[in-house]
Amino acid sequence: MPGLIDAHWHAMLIALPPADTITGDVGYSNLVAADEAKATLLRGFTTVRDVGGPVFGLKRAIDEGYYTGPRIYPSGAMITVTSGHGDFRSLSDLPAKSAGHRRAASRSAALRSPTVPTRSGFESASSSCRGHPRSS
Repeated sequence: MPGLIDAHWHAMLIALPPADTITGDVGYSNLVAADEAKATLLRGFTTVRDVGGPVFGLKRAIDEGYYTGPRIYPSGAMITVTSGHGDFRSLSDLPAKSAGHRRAASRSAALRSPTVPTRSGFESASSSCRGHPRSS
């Protein structure tokens, strides 16, 4: 049944496990996401709202006809709370600051990547949302 709309979709986090998406090759992740976009369209979803992830390139490729997929309305980067749905840090990751002393933060891609900022508290979350790029 064509014409369905998915208002909560993740192009980059559907086909691959999050750990592979975060630490793997970005080119591979984009190709897998393009394949998933085509599969989503074939399931009848002609419009999707991508609610977090670097999907602007995929949207452009679909819009320009290089790949087949649904119309994508991207949200841009995810913003999550500490230990929330989008907090991809591992259990062994150390906070960047602990007991007043600077500690070396974990080398995990999640902490080095600006893709998923982790926020705690109203002011921190509000600040991130105000600085978030406007969706196209």
